Amino acid sequence: EYLHNELVKLNESSLMEEEKKHLLPYRPKLELADITINKVNKYAFIQVENNSYSVPDYLVGRSVSVKSYYDRLLIYSNNSIVCEHEKIDGDDGIRINIYHYLDSLIRKPGALKNSLALKSVPELKNIYDRYFTANPKKFIKLLGENQGRTLEDTIENLKSHALISTAGVPTEVIPAENQLNRNTKLQTGMYDKLCVGRENSNAN
Repeated sequence: EYLHNELVKLNESSLMEEEKKHLLPYRPKLELADITINKVNKYAFIQVENNSYSVPDYLVGRSVSVKSYYDRLLIYSNNSIVCEHEKIDGDDGIRINIYHYLDSLIRKPGALKNSLALKSVPELKNIYDRYFTANPKKFIKLLGENQGRTLEDTIENLKSHALISTAGVPTEVIPAENQLNRNTKLQTGMYDKLCVGRENSNAN
């Protein structure tokens, strides 16, 4: 503390802040990446080093810029990043993101059950098969509402929504980001149904 205070005193007359104004700007960060231009095929995939990576489906037929690092890919369109993928180690692999196909699925919800994008996430596929096969539009809408969240959070939100719907609790009044509130309302709804059942039994 003493040394710090002494340094403050020594620098009271310093012109360091004035000098900073005349320094050269920082050099950009050195990056080691291959940059290529890739055409998006009709399935919204690009090919990089014999592997396939999905991009948003509105880019079908267009060309995108790809920065290929040792561990990941950054994909750009019109100088803006549109998506990122973990790089595949090996050949003939596929990285697919279901969010890249939301626009197409909204137009053709019946294609969801057999889509590779859904099958690529077994836990998400299981939720769909168990709770949403009769209402794929609702599943797609919920995916859209969870866009931007991690896949883990999306799966948890879908599970909670499905359980709440099964229990008969209105989902519209439950904030998606409040897990504790969701669970509390779920349990309360189930308890109320049990109590109503008891009252009917007593009345009979």
